[in-house]
Amino acid sequence: ALLVSDFGPKITIKIVDSLREDILSGKLKSGTEIKEALKKFVLDLLKNKQGNKSELQLGFRKPAVIMIVGVNGGGKTTSLGKLAFRLKKEGVKILMAAGDTFRAAAGDQLEIWAERTGSEIVMPENDKAKASAVLSQAVKRGKQEGYDLVLCDTSGRLHTNFDLMEELITCKKSVGKVVAGAPNEILLVLDGTTGLNMLPQAREFNE
Repeated sequence: ALLVSDFGPKITIKIVDSLREDILSGKLKSGTEIKEALKKFVLDLLKNKQGNKSELQLGFRKPAVIMIVGVNGGGKTTSLGKLAFRLKKEGVKILMAAGDTFRAAAGDQLEIWAERTGSEIVMPENDKAKASAVLSQAVKRGKQEGYDLVLCDTSGRLHTNFDLMEELITCKKSVGKVVAGAPNEILLVLDGTTGLNMLPQAREFNE
């Protein structure tokens, strides 16, 4: 089951050996205990891999800028909304930027998240608005009105589509012209069922 779930042979052997040792020693006696031990092992593994780099690096300049990127249907807009909800509870003043100018009703969806989280939002001025212009406008407003953070939604795109990846670079440059060093973070949202196909996606988006 672990191999089918794309854990890979090295990690699978490590997990199985650890569980086998605990079962033989009598530490784990029931199926429920084994399942819980498996969950804990995987969570500990993820925490160790992340180390101390899991915190958002927002810097000292305001506004901080975060871009949310990923392929189509990966949950970018929803993830942005959840992130806004969490940070809003911590007292962060948030402005959202509806940079997904391709998907129908993407702006409307983000507008609902803005309303739910008590955040403001910058929408495209018209149907022909470019994503880079929307993000640039949002960061300018964030700077002028003293926002702590601008959360930038972007259109879904395949990492193999050169033109759309170039557009993402343009978006990145556009916010950097308004606030030096922006974006502070670029968060890649991935579908958890993608498995090892996440790796080439992550490499391409990173480049």
